Amino acid sequence: MTTVGDWTEKEIQRFIRREAVFAKEGFKFSERLAEQMLNRDRDPQDNRRVCFECKHLRGRSCAAQSIPPMRFILQRCDDFVLKGVA
Repeated sequence: MTTVGDWTEKEIQRFIRREAVFAKEGFKFSERLAEQMLNRDRDPQDNRRVCFECKHLRGRSCAAQSIPPMRFILQRCDDFVLKGVA
Protein backbone atom coordinates (compact mmCIF):
# COMPACT_ATOMS: atom_id res chain seq x y z
CA MET A 1 0.00 0.00 0.00
CA THR A 2 1.47 3.35 -1.07
CA THR A 3 1.39 6.20 1.45
CA VAL A 4 1.89 9.94 1.08
CA GLY A 5 2.54 11.48 4.47
CA ASP A 6 0.11 9.62 6.67
CA TRP A 7 -2.50 9.11 3.92
CA THR A 8 -2.55 6.04 1.69
CA GLU A 9 -2.98 6.40 -2.05
CA LYS A 10 -6.48 4.89 -1.70
CA GLU A 11 -7.40 7.50 0.94
CA ILE A 12 -6.11 10.31 -1.27
CA GLN A 13 -8.19 9.13 -4.24
CA ARG A 14 -11.30 8.74 -2.06
CA PHE A 15 -10.76 12.21 -0.58
CA ILE A 16 -10.42 13.77 -4.05
CA ARG A 17 -13.59 12.06 -5.31
CA ARG A 18 -15.63 13.01 -2.25
CA GLU A 19 -14.43 16.60 -2.21
CA ALA A 20 -15.25 17.02 -5.91
CA VAL A 21 -18.78 15.62 -5.48
CA PHE A 22 -19.48 17.79 -2.43
CA ALA A 23 -18.15 20.91 -4.18
CA LYS A 24 -20.25 20.15 -7.28
CA GLU A 25 -23.31 19.90 -5.03
CA GLY A 26 -22.54 23.38 -3.71
CA PHE A 27 -21.28 22.45 -0.25
CA LYS A 28 -18.94 25.25 0.85
CA PHE A 29 -16.87 23.15 3.25
CA SER A 30 -16.27 20.21 0.92
CA GLU A 31 -12.59 19.73 1.84
CA ARG A 32 -13.36 19.80 5.54
CA LEU A 33 -16.13 17.20 5.23
CA ALA A 34 -14.02 14.95 3.00
CA GLU A 35 -11.27 15.02 5.64
CA GLN A 36 -13.76 14.33 8.46
CA MET A 37 -15.00 11.34 6.49
CA LEU A 38 -11.44 10.10 6.00
CA ASN A 39 -10.93 10.21 9.77
CA ARG A 40 -14.26 8.46 10.26
CA ASP A 41 -13.27 5.73 7.82
CA ARG A 42 -10.11 5.09 9.83
CA ASP A 43 -12.02 4.59 13.09
CA PRO A 44 -13.91 1.28 13.20
CA GLN A 45 -15.96 2.55 16.17
CA ASP A 46 -17.27 5.59 14.26
CA ASN A 47 -20.58 4.67 12.62
CA ARG A 48 -21.56 8.18 11.54
CA ARG A 49 -22.62 8.75 7.94
CA VAL A 50 -23.80 11.57 5.73
CA CYS A 51 -27.15 11.29 4.00
CA PHE A 52 -25.32 11.79 0.72
CA GLU A 53 -23.91 8.23 1.11
CA CYS A 54 -27.33 6.65 1.68
CA LYS A 55 -29.49 4.95 -0.91
CA HIS A 56 -32.59 6.46 0.75
CA LEU A 57 -31.60 9.97 -0.33
CA ARG A 58 -33.80 11.02 -3.23
CA GLY A 59 -32.74 14.44 -4.44
CA ARG A 60 -33.18 16.54 -1.33
CA SER A 61 -35.49 14.19 0.57
CA CYS A 62 -35.21 10.93 2.46
CA ALA A 63 -37.31 7.93 1.43
CA ALA A 64 -36.87 6.34 4.88
CA GLN A 65 -37.71 9.24 7.21
CA SER A 66 -40.21 12.07 7.20
CA ILE A 67 -37.69 14.70 8.28
CA PRO A 68 -35.54 16.63 5.78
CA PRO A 69 -32.12 15.00 5.37
CA MET A 70 -28.95 16.73 6.53
CA ARG A 71 -27.06 15.73 3.40
CA PHE A 72 -23.59 16.88 4.47
CA ILE A 73 -23.53 16.40 8.25
CA LEU A 74 -21.96 13.33 9.83
CA GLN A 75 -24.64 11.66 11.95
CA ARG A 76 -25.95 8.31 13.08
CA CYS A 77 -29.06 6.95 11.40
CA ASP A 78 -30.80 3.64 12.06
CA ASP A 79 -32.23 3.64 8.51
CA PHE A 80 -28.88 4.15 6.76
CA VAL A 81 -28.10 1.87 3.79
CA LEU A 82 -24.91 2.50 1.83
CA LYS A 83 -25.50 3.34 -1.84
CA GLY A 84 -24.54 0.51 -4.14
CA VAL A 85 -24.98 -2.19 -1.51
CA ALA A 86 -27.92 -4.59 -1.66
